[in-house]
Amino acid sequence: MELWVELLSHFLCSFTSERLLVFLQFKYKLLPMN
Repeated sequence: MELWVELLSHFLCSFTSERLLVFLQFKYKLLPMN
């Protein structure tokens, strides 16, 4: 049970960080390059 919770939390953490990274890249692409 604990292993399942640990795997689930790890998956959610990696998923959210990945989405955040994509969001940041998208945001920086929209910024004007000086």
